Amino acid sequence: MAYTIKRQKDNTIISVDAAKEIDAFLDAARGLYASMYDFEKIRGRTERVKIVVEGKSVEDLLRAWLQELLDRRSIHGIIYGSFSIVSIQKISNTQYLLTGSAHGEAHDPRLHPMINDPHLLPKSISYKGKDKKFSCSFQITH
Repeated sequence: MAYTIKRQKDNTIISVDAAKEIDAFLDAARGLYASMYDFEKIRGRTERVKIVVEGKSVEDLLRAWLQELLDRRSIHGIIYGSFSIVSIQKISNTQYLLTGSAHGEAHDPRLHPMINDPHLLPKSISYKGKDKKFSCSFQITH
């Protein structure tokens, strides 16, 4: 597990450290879902969705990636337990593009009781790529 989860009264802070940028994004997604469900119990891989998101910065791209995963859960009732990223591209100085996918299953409250139910990701995402190590931290509100 390359993420840590710190639960507080009104929010949860998830921190990630990774050797590769793609791994930081993947671990952030895993940490997000692990903060909501018992991540190990998400077994099914019956649903696969392709995800393409854009951002004006790496931080904005990370926010868009995580928000898309939350939105798809809310809209379609699918919880994800496996993530893949094909690419993270810097298109220009103010445009980044992520192409990836998520695999999961329909949410069954009996099999997947919620630990907490975040609604929105706030603006407090920090992301650092330095010396071939990547770190990010983000906060979700309950």
